[in-house]
Amino acid sequence: MKPRFDTILHIAFVWILIHFVISLIGFIALFSFDSFFRVYFLDSLLPFTKALLFQTGYFALFIFIFKLLKFKKINFLYAFSILQCVILHSIFFTHLERWDEKIVFAANDPSLLMSYLTHNYPYFFDIMYLFGGFEVFFDGGFFVPSNTLYYYVTSIVLPVLYYFLITFVSIKVSKKIRKY
Repeated sequence: MKPRFDTILHIAFVWILIHFVISLIGFIALFSFDSFFRVYFLDSLLPFTKALLFQTGYFALFIFIFKLLKFKKINFLYAFSILQCVILHSIFFTHLERWDEKIVFAANDPSLLMSYLTHNYPYFFDIMYLFGGFEVFFDGGFFVPSNTLYYYVTSIVLPVLYYFLITFVSIKVSKKIRKY
């Protein structure tokens, strides 16, 4: 059964709304617990807004593209999450390097791929960094997290799971709303 366009728009709207609310909760938590966000409110609001607009626009663009390509409903609705999984893992694995007999994630901070990784990171997960003592080294202009596995889980795995979960919840909520 082919999904109707209004059903797809409804699910996309619910996805965007849920994503916005969760991101806002993350931003409010950062604002509440981190003095940097309170002191430099406007400086921290701009990256939040930029990332949220990028994620929403990116999601809408891919929904539109996958609709045009006429994917099956189940593949179509999870296409964004699957694409995020592939891209984020590609970024991570292409930036693994051997440093001092260890395999570490190392990236040139202003690179396009790091910008993509940063803009697709849900703000809600920044709460973990408030309580988690995560260290990052900048060695000769390279971004190098102190714990590669922790970075992989928090920056790649959790966002991918987040996008799958938010898609799943959006489909369920949209069905419930359309019943009434």
